Amino acid sequence: MRILIKIVVGLIVVVALGLGGIYFALSRVDLAQYQGLANSRIAAATGGHVVHIDGALRVVPSLRPTIVAERVRFTDPEGKDEAELARAARIEAQVEFLPLLRGEVRLARLIVQQPRIVVTTDAQGRTNWEFGAADAAAPTPAGDPTISPLAAIGEVVIDNGEIVYRPHNAPEQTVQVRRATVRGGEVGDPLRFATEARWQDQTIRVEAETATLGALLADWRNLPFKARVAAYGSTVDVDGRLVDGILDANVSLAVSDLAPLKARLGSSFGGPSGPATATAHVRGAATDIRVENLVARLGTSDLAGSLRVVLTGPRPIVTADVRSTRFDLADLGVATDPVSVAPARPGTAGPAPTRVIPDTPLDLKVLHLVDAEVRAVAATLRVPMFEFKDAAATATLANGIADLNVSKAGLAGGEFNFTLNVDDTGPVPSVQGKIAGNDFPIAFFIRGKYGNSIEGMVSVDAELAGVGRSPAEIAASLDGYVQLLMGEGRADVRGLETLIGGIGTALGTLFSGASNDWSVVNCSALRFAVKDGIATGEVILFDSRFATVGGEGTVNLATEEIDLLITPRSKAAVSLNISAPVRIRGTLLSPAFSVDGAAVARRLIGIAGIFVFPPAAVAGLVSLGASGNACVDIARADTAARPAAAAPAAPAVPPPAAAPPVFERALENLNEGIRNLFGR
Repeated sequence: MRILIKIVVGLIVVVALGLGGIYFALSRVDLAQYQGLANSRIAAATGGHVVHIDGALRVVPSLRPTIVAERVRFTDPEGKDEAELARAARIEAQVEFLPLLRGEVRLARLIVQQPRIVVTTDAQGRTNWEFGAADAAAPTPAGDPTISPLAAIGEVVIDNGEIVYRPHNAPEQTVQVRRATVRGGEVGDPLRFATEARWQDQTIRVEAETATLGALLADWRNLPFKARVAAYGSTVDVDGRLVDGILDANVSLAVSDLAPLKARLGSSFGGPSGPATATAHVRGAATDIRVENLVARLGTSDLAGSLRVVLTGPRPIVTADVRSTRFDLADLGVATDPVSVAPARPGTAGPAPTRVIPDTPLDLKVLHLVDAEVRAVAATLRVPMFEFKDAAATATLANGIADLNVSKAGLAGGEFNFTLNVDDTGPVPSVQGKIAGNDFPIAFFIRGKYGNSIEGMVSVDAELAGVGRSPAEIAASLDGYVQLLMGEGRADVRGLETLIGGIGTALGTLFSGASNDWSVVNCSALRFAVKDGIATGEVILFDSRFATVGGEGTVNLATEEIDLLITPRSKAAVSLNISAPVRIRGTLLSPAFSVDGAAVARRLIGIAGIFVFPPAAVAGLVSLGASGNACVDIARADTAARPAAAAPAAPAVPPPAAAPPVFERALENLNEGIRNLFGR
């Protein structure tokens, strides 16, 4: 027994001496001599980048020896601050001692304090973390993971760090990482990652699980993972694989509360709090991302299709091909119904408007932020005031030029076509647009309180082009034409009288000859030719059973001044006070009405006005496809009856007399009515 005790004591002494010797040896290790070897390998793998340790580098001996490095930087070989990719105030690595004796590295804990990672992109979209030498290197051959000395990972902690993103020609973004942890185990255990970060006053939480430690050691370029990101009231789940920097994953999004996202976007996106969901398959690298099998829903709207974003050029390039059974801009916070505006209380109203067409400068910077090509189809599309069926649209944006084309969109049984071009590449922006459609209810154009007072189907055709930095400047330079044609319809005379005063009385009497609730309108035709911002009324024509009303004159879109003459031609006994010609002057915002003295005199001596319309204008109305329209027939007949080149001189008439009191009362009603039209 005494011999056994001596043997045990002897062994303890030997082990103690051995451990003491190892402890003494570790305390005397100069790690700096190994830094050059480590940097040579790092430089070979990263194309010349190296690690700089500006502070202490030492070993703290124990059964779990700790390697400590202070003020660590990862830069180019010269260590320039502007070339810095990462830094840390302190790094501690703690390993198990006894496994080292048998050649195993079991990392107990790794702590990185105050790390700072900088990611920059150049004009081609390349990041500073893309290392050419590493790309050319052959991947580690797959095989038995036990060939690696790393046998286990306990915990990796990142404390109080930040990630700085500096995109080319864009503002810098910073993500504050409060704490991040990686927990693993043996070579057969998966690695689990969790972090909490802060970005733009929002907390972002990430949880992820990747492959086993052994699989990563065997082939770190093939990285399967599952992750969940929670931020802005939404949750994103990702299940996929990262192979040689290429992502291939299924992604799902669920938004339970849109309020945080609305606050971030600074808009009423999605209405008050409506939920949203989306699923897609995402693949590609950081500079070329494809989104396939997209299925999204927000409120009553749905969207499906594909999307691609390329970040390798001077601007992002976006291509998309999407479809929807229903897409309502109201679900994005855009009002699609007319909004009633309550009158301002006395003392609270701002300056009175002086123009109908605003002179606010247009902000076209968005045309230079991205290049895009989008194709979209919607079975139902709701936009402000309109609902389209089977709408098909293509939109392109390239180098500051935007083109939009909407074709064969159904609108209340009719068909709608629209094109728009905006060019911001020259010294002054230019705008060109075309609109054409047939068989629309006029209520689609006369909305709000007037929409229920007029019924009829209309066709519209317009083509306009102008230049300018504001809507007012563009309007002042417009060239083109606008024409509208309506077939048989009717108007609620009493409703018009209630809404627009004397105008309703005049129209009702002219079109009905009596005070019926509804009066029949045979047709209406309007065509304005626009040149240098001057709109000339080539055809202004309304017809009913009892009267035909024609007009002529101009509207100056630069000054918004009006000069129009409206001339009724009776078909039956209509009182003189109502059927007298009326001159409209003033501005679009404040028109003024007066009886045309010479026209009154001609009426008094029995000379009726004769309408003369340019043949080209009549041909333009015919192009709307309105065969058998009564107004087109009237315009043709009057044009043929009196060629413009041979128009007879008007007979002498007595000097115009003052308008009778009955005219004055009618004009007062007209002025009151037009003020009601413009809400004044």
